[in-house]
Amino acid sequence: MSRRQILTPVILPLLLAAVASQAAVPFLRVTTTYRALEAGFGAQSVGLLSAVFALLPVFLTVAIGRFNDRGGAARATLAGACAITVGAVVLALAPAGLGWLVLGTAVLGLGQTLCLSSLQLIASTTSSRAHRDQSLGNYMVAMALGQAVGPLLAGLADDPLMRLILSTSAGLVVILAALRLLRVVPQRMRGGAAVPVPLRRIAATPGLPWIVLTGAICVAALDLLLAFLPVLGEQRGIAPATIGAMLALRAMATMASRAIYGRAVRRVGRMRLTLLSAGAGAAALLALALPLPVWGIGLTLAVTGFGLGIALTSTIALVLQIAPAPVRGTALSMRMTANRVAQFGMPLLAGLAVVPLGVGGIFGLTGAALALALALRPRDLG
Repeated sequence: MSRRQILTPVILPLLLAAVASQAAVPFLRVTTTYRALEAGFGAQSVGLLSAVFALLPVFLTVAIGRFNDRGGAARATLAGACAITVGAVVLALAPAGLGWLVLGTAVLGLGQTLCLSSLQLIASTTSSRAHRDQSLGNYMVAMALGQAVGPLLAGLADDPLMRLILSTSAGLVVILAALRLLRVVPQRMRGGAAVPVPLRRIAATPGLPWIVLTGAICVAALDLLLAFLPVLGEQRGIAPATIGAMLALRAMATMASRAIYGRAVRRVGRMRLTLLSAGAGAAALLALALPLPVWGIGLTLAVTGFGLGIALTSTIALVLQIAPAPVRGTALSMRMTANRVAQFGMPLLAGLAVVPLGVGGIFGLTGAALALALALRPRDLG
């Protein structure tokens, strides 16, 4: 591809930041779940930690989006990298008390939000419109690669020092990548709307509420898998290393789906692809409610990762397609606000539902919610 189609100096630091940040966060969240369980905290506390991960970003994502639209995306990435590193230190070194785990998880969630919101905008604005799907797909592949590596390492890192080294190393890589982005992000990205467009007007964009809702359920579903699959493993006697391998398999399936995303959009169409992939993810989540053997859980997780991986990429691409150019960062931040609300509320509900329904039932309810959202698609959208 020519330099006019994709700004090549941005690609390497962008992809490095995506891989490292997405490796650090799942790694820390899985190991934090196991630390909570080892300390005697139950599934309700795991739900609380998962909700806290989303709490601070709920109040800050719109402000972050406005900042990104004014040309601050690279600086937001740097701030997010620093927050991830601080959260990693707290989670690796602090005692396994619930208060410390909550604090470290909250800082980690803020760091991830800063990185995600800024890197998504950089990925979408450093390529031509014709190549946006491919550029966004490559960025999402890098994210999925990190999500595959993180849980896999979590199953092997029992030593606190090793946890600290791995997680802080990833944070430092993001910091270095963000410093590079500060130098290479083009000047044309540094001018959003002169007068901020009201949020109500952005939210009234036809189809945007449905896209945001569908994406939020997909994100919450993956978040619940990350938080509660270790609990399911504890209940069914599945070793932590096996759970880590299953989560890595899910992430690798996501990576494979995003690698073909650009070609799939050209062949199937973006909206039809969104519906088919999200429908497959919903069916797989429903299947997790069944008493499956280990190989069956692994297969179902692979289908979940493949389906939701495409669906999430599509929802980002659809937001970028229908949102006015000067406020794309804000529109993405509104999408992320909905994601964080879902990530905050659904784990709390899951923690309450785990007693009557079991962990498998939580996944089944999430699949049903996604299927219902798909059934509510506006007829005039695609």
